[in-house]
Amino acid sequence: MRMDILALTGEELGLSELSMHWPTPNESYQPWSFTYPVRIHVVIEGSSDWEVRGAVNAVFSDIARDASRIACAAVDIQEAGKKGAEIILDERISPIAAWLNSGDSVPSKIYDIHPGCAPNKPGKENWKTPLRGLKRLASTLLIRADRRVDIQSINNIVSRVVANDDARIPVVLYPDLLPFTDTGHVVPGVRDVTEVLIEEFREHLRFLNGLPKSLINRCVLMFGLFLRERVGQAYGDFCAYKDWRRGKKISGSLLGGTPKVSGRLLGKLYRDEERQVSRCTHGGDRGFFDDPLWAFSELQEADEYWVHGPKEALNITQRLAHQRIVRPSFVPKIRAAGSPMHVAGFRSGQECRKLRGDGKRVVLVAGLFSGEWNHLTIAFKPPDPLIADLQIFLLRILKKFGHHVIVRPHPKGLLPRLGMVEKFYGPHCDEILTGSFDPITVDADVLIFDFAGSAWFDALSSQRGVLLVDTGDRPFDPEGMKDLTERCAVVKAKRVLQGGYRFNPQEIEYGVEEAILKALCTEEFAEKYFGLSLVPHS
Repeated sequence: MRMDILALTGEELGLSELSMHWPTPNESYQPWSFTYPVRIHVVIEGSSDWEVRGAVNAVFSDIARDASRIACAAVDIQEAGKKGAEIILDERISPIAAWLNSGDSVPSKIYDIHPGCAPNKPGKENWKTPLRGLKRLASTLLIRADRRVDIQSINNIVSRVVANDDARIPVVLYPDLLPFTDTGHVVPGVRDVTEVLIEEFREHLRFLNGLPKSLINRCVLMFGLFLRERVGQAYGDFCAYKDWRRGKKISGSLLGGTPKVSGRLLGKLYRDEERQVSRCTHGGDRGFFDDPLWAFSELQEADEYWVHGPKEALNITQRLAHQRIVRPSFVPKIRAAGSPMHVAGFRSGQECRKLRGDGKRVVLVAGLFSGEWNHLTIAFKPPDPLIADLQIFLLRILKKFGHHVIVRPHPKGLLPRLGMVEKFYGPHCDEILTGSFDPITVDADVLIFDFAGSAWFDALSSQRGVLLVDTGDRPFDPEGMKDLTERCAVVKAKRVLQGGYRFNPQEIEYGVEEAILKALCTEEFAEKYFGLSLVPHS
């Protein structure tokens, strides 16, 4: 069995319903998408040390992803073994599965098999920009705290919120320049929480998947190494942040985009000092999906959360109220800011709308292949080989129906990094688009997506047809789905038993036709999801 993108060959992809042999049914992954994360939440909230609780919460989603990566790799290995299949993978991009399968001893450094756990130590590249540190220091000392708003990271909505606040001066923080202090391992409260989480992980492996004891022990060993590094680093970083702010007046508020660990820790620091913490969404796709772990990534340690449009805000508020996702104990107020970028795209798209009319020129805006290190939980995205098989199957069908097929590869991920874009997509399309990509002006009738991320949301503001191939792994928000089907065609793909994702080929042709009929972003949709009335007409 070929378990990663580098182990695949083009001859094996997209040929028939059974061309992709994948041993594990989706339901075997589900405990690691929701059940274990709920247990993580319960264990963390049971900690009596508020600093430990805050530090572990900051890496909640990372812990859940590590557990998912390890457990799902183990399940795949076990299922392949039951079928007598040889496991073929590339240890450069599948180090976890390779180590679990090999029986080798643990590498001397855990970073060798999971660089995502490496400490945030300042390296040479940080010191190439020493003016950042000087600027931060000058801003902190020279601008009074009551006149500042500290910025943790910048995106489209952050810029919008800053533009509406003309009373304070924005100051960008650079926490990545702080030295890392590894104090977490010696704190009793940290050890207590991590050991409980490790035992919970062991119990889930033992009772839910029927894995052999030897494989369970290897999974637990690896998870324990990852967990101790993550939590120890988070606690150490929080201590460093406190020392950084000791004796200095922090501003009355912290504003930022996608927080990552540093943003969550800074959010805790500011909220502990009774300061206002505001966070801004990155991609508007969250208005349409009930992603199980999203709230812990984005909403933690925030008083308010700014999104693009009012209907997106309402959908998220209702989702939290109905507890359809794992949620923090404190939930911020969800507010709509309006998105100048998407409103500008909507308005310019109305002015330069150009359809060829025959619906034959289509672009597949392909999702990325992330490898193990950056892969999210299975509830968010299928394994890379299943996505690869679906993309090639889709391209073959589009060519069969006579479309001029263009591929826009994801600019990040494994294919560009390994120089494999042309080799992977070239035989199955007419053109490959590289460089900048603008859904408003691209010369195409329909934009097709196999994953609903930020590029897909951007395309909804255009006057192009939009088609989403939905694998069913991310459950739709009911209200968001009602609005979406007025703007976007959706073709549902399903897992074939012991195979990949498939759909009736004719459904794609119908989907392209439906997308063309819906190739108009209305003012009503733009108001709901881009905040049209909230953004002044320039």
